[in-house]
Amino acid sequence: MSNALNKVLLGKAETTPGSAVVLAAGTDAIRIISAKIDVLADVIVNKAVKQTFGDLPHQMATKGLQLDVEFYLRAGSGLGVSPDYAPILHCSNYTVTPTGGTDVVISPHTGVGSTRHTATFEYYEDGMKWSLVGAMATLKVDAPVNDWVKASASIFAPYADPVAASLPTGISFDASDPIAASQASVVTDVSAVQVGAFSFDTSASVEVRNLMGGSEARMTSRDKPTITMTKASLATAADFTRLTGMADGAFSAVFGSAGNRVTISAPRARYEKVASVEDGVNMNRDIVLALYETAGGGDDAYSIKID
Repeated sequence: MSNALNKVLLGKAETTPGSAVVLAAGTDAIRIISAKIDVLADVIVNKAVKQTFGDLPHQMATKGLQLDVEFYLRAGSGLGVSPDYAPILHCSNYTVTPTGGTDVVISPHTGVGSTRHTATFEYYEDGMKWSLVGAMATLKVDAPVNDWVKASASIFAPYADPVAASLPTGISFDASDPIAASQASVVTDVSAVQVGAFSFDTSASVEVRNLMGGSEARMTSRDKPTITMTKASLATAADFTRLTGMADGAFSAVFGSAGNRVTISAPRARYEKVASVEDGVNMNRDIVLALYETAGGGDDAYSIKID
């Protein structure tokens, strides 16, 4: 009988894009909240001029695999230790830099072709093993108040047939506590603000490109990253002059406490949208901030630090 709990995800960063790495259950298991695998394929209609209405049997153009996962954004097994989900960050074109005993810094990586970041994953579900080699991903972070800080990723890889396989033995999971978005969280948009909901989107698009001679996962676009927040503080003129005046400001959001804390910071955030919304008898503003690099700063539009 099928069991929805028979799921395991293993993952590891690749040194050479598209070259599979060996995974071990004891060291490469990734703790996830949920996962869903889809085969990306197009139906090719087989047309023919004939004297009956029916078409000839269709063909399938198999493009790739898409694995959607959700996981807690949290510290690793120790301070300054890369978290188990680091391979997902890596193949979302991030650089994950651990400093033992101090912190882990996650920063954007501009890489294309042979310099892009990829990873190998093995996903076990319902007696099958799916292999995703040369995988790349998109990433989003959500932090609703009084809930855990969660990340979601869509992982793409060229298609490979699944194989029958039992769950690997010796699985070891990182049991670190999640980080909560609570009244103690501090969101600073130039000055401290009260926020009811918060999300961060890297605004990247990834797809599997099928080519004559092979296929590969590639980032097809990378728009400006955005932060969306529901601001509950009393309205100020600055909410709107920041929008019309195109004034940049520093932004940061801090969740958790020392030892298990995540900080998302952006040195140059610019308002892109402000919309007043009613929440019962209360008025809020949904604000979208676009994040930009500093002049001459390179890949510094934002950073994520776990300490």
